[in-house]
Amino acid sequence: MSQIRLRIVGESVIELGSKRITPTSPQMFALLLFLGIECDREVPRAQLMDLLYPASQPSGDSSHRLRQLLYKLRGLGAPFVFGEGTVRLEGKHVRNEVTELLSASWEVRREQIARGFEVLPLYVPPSNSSLSAWAEQLREKLHSALRQQLTRDIELARQKADWRYLEAIARRTLELDPLNESAVLALAEAAGGIVVEECMRPRLHVLPKERQEMTAMLRLTRARFGRTGPIVAMHAGARNGQAKRWPTRHFAALADQLAEELDALVVVTGAPNEAPLAREIARTARHPLLNISGKTTLPQLIAILAESDVLVTGDSGPMHIACAVETPVVVMHGPTDPALSGPSSPDAIILRHKLWCSPCYDASSTAECRFGNPICMKAIAPRMVFAAVRKQLLAHGSLTHQDADNIGERSAQLLP
Repeated sequence: MSQIRLRIVGESVIELGSKRITPTSPQMFALLLFLGIECDREVPRAQLMDLLYPASQPSGDSSHRLRQLLYKLRGLGAPFVFGEGTVRLEGKHVRNEVTELLSASWEVRREQIARGFEVLPLYVPPSNSSLSAWAEQLREKLHSALRQQLTRDIELARQKADWRYLEAIARRTLELDPLNESAVLALAEAAGGIVVEECMRPRLHVLPKERQEMTAMLRLTRARFGRTGPIVAMHAGARNGQAKRWPTRHFAALADQLAEELDALVVVTGAPNEAPLAREIARTARHPLLNISGKTTLPQLIAILAESDVLVTGDSGPMHIACAVETPVVVMHGPTDPALSGPSSPDAIILRHKLWCSPCYDASSTAECRFGNPICMKAIAPRMVFAAVRKQLLAHGSLTHQDADNIGERSAQLLP
């Protein structure tokens, strides 16, 4: 049995033993590419016929051509395993260049600079075909993974003051992602520019009318709830994936602890489609909170976050807004990488468990746990988040140690 190597970064070549197969042999190349990416999976022959041959051809002819192709490749040493109507390539016989580059040291990726990091360059399957759609999805997924790794390499090159490598890796990153901010700034720095960290963080202006409206609302709510402590905003939603969400029961438990120990006014934000999450938090919590999910405009949301003493959230849009109005944040990360997703604030507190499967999000699809149980977020306990919130409040002067002690004693007397 021959080893199969997918050389698909910077070139489009599949090595089958000593034989090099390129897109000039379209069906042979496509079959090895698909089975190599899907290695260890029993792939139905019907799926392979749909990928390799036009649907207009008679099924019998497609079946005959596929059978001929499989036996020809097997004769060249391809380690196929045939099942009942299926074909499988054993993973132990397949080497994927993308996987190797991502797991290798930065020195290995440095050697790849000359060839670039484009996946399957110049490979163009027939348009409007199942194979074309699959190849495009593959490119997007692998480009996303490579972009994330190259962004880390940019920071490493900057730390090493290796300006030649910094420029080269930044240019290659921009080929995959023309709007990559880290790569643009790296090019400027490699050319001798001085990148001021303060200028790297976004800023948002709060409109006076919205600030006045939100300030008045918060003042009235404080009086209605009898709260004298800090204002803690919470955002439970995440627009592109369930796995990025901290459980609503954890938010409710945190809200109760904030009310009982810090006499905090808790404000739950969210878009209209996130309102059910906010209602669940309000229903589960024992103490009243201000639920404005789905009830604010974007300028009002900016104002409410600017008026808050701290925001508690997962990887979300309000996380970036809070950083842009200089509100302290406590962020729970699970499937996403904070080095890539933010927060951008240098004093942000990031809570995450470094599990073997985390981070797993590659931006090519929504963030869903492949095991159906995002333990990376569930395992972040409310008491951990409360400690982080208290730390932020103390650090930014929204709470003093004496305030915390006095509020705790007073709350113990007033709250049931």
